[in-house]
Amino acid sequence: MSRLSIKPTFSFLFYEAKKMSTPLKWIFSLICIAYIIYKIAYSQQGLSEWLVLGSQKTIGLFLVAALMPLNWLLEGLKWKTLLAKQEQVPLKEATKSVLIGVASGIFTPNRVGEFAGKIISLKNTAPIIGIKLNLLAGAAQLLATLFFGTVALFFIQEIAINKSILILFSILLIAVAAYVYTNNKGLFNFINKISGNKIGSSENELPEQRILLLILLLSFIRYAVFCTQFVLLLYFSGIQLSLILLAGLVSITFLISTIIPTFALSEIAVRGSVAVFIIGAFSNQETIILFASFLLWIINIALPALLGCYCFVRLKQLGNTSSKQDGAI
Repeated sequence: MSRLSIKPTFSFLFYEAKKMSTPLKWIFSLICIAYIIYKIAYSQQGLSEWLVLGSQKTIGLFLVAALMPLNWLLEGLKWKTLLAKQEQVPLKEATKSVLIGVASGIFTPNRVGEFAGKIISLKNTAPIIGIKLNLLAGAAQLLATLFFGTVALFFIQEIAINKSILILFSILLIAVAAYVYTNNKGLFNFINKISGNKIGSSENELPEQRILLLILLLSFIRYAVFCTQFVLLLYFSGIQLSLILLAGLVSITFLISTIIPTFALSEIAVRGSVAVFIIGAFSNQETIILFASFLLWIINIALPALLGCYCFVRLKQLGNTSSKQDGAI
């Protein structure tokens, strides 16, 4: 069988994306914008109750909004660092790629479409390598979410769930994610196998151990940032719990939300429901908890997705140079 015949579907779609015209870019952007408007209309039920809180909400919103650029700059730094062996990407451009990924993943299950947006702007890196590196970035962030959520489960007792099963399941996921993350050569070769790429992973593809540690550290810092955002939103929205307890409850909320598979159309409902179930055990202000969850989505996902749409429309060159095309087949 020829190499051409085993070319993977995602590589074919990647190169077809190079032919996208400006109208198609605008269609993509309009879909994202329409989806965001739908989310806003869908979650207005908590607006009136949240507005009566007065000026304290302004402080919370300001702090949370101020942390949003740091959140995505950290993800951009992760992407830039992982790509360093393949091509030198400025932090600004790496962050733009991440934002395009946010836009492309906003209406896919568990935002799995993010990888397409991130690799579509690469110039000198084969798409399949970009996919592998993106999986590593995701695995590192997953490890942070699982770790902090599991730790919180050990310290918070008053939760109406079977903690033993959840802890065991979380530890199992941590073990699997850690194995995949540290055994990246095996992961890369597996992707080569299922994609039809007969050439094994070269040493130039594999991140060094110090890079993996740096990516993991950045993932833990980024987790601390968006966990702090949710805690601040809840606290300044009038949830009268200690900041430490809120941090633990938010960590458990993120843990359970990560484990539950969601489509984008149900993501905010699932996360809001989990937040009400976990945090609502300590507070009877369910509507405020729901609306705080929605505001976090607006600040951390919707606004970056709009920026990603803008970056995508302005993108002048999609994908790799022709000299790298053989690396994807």
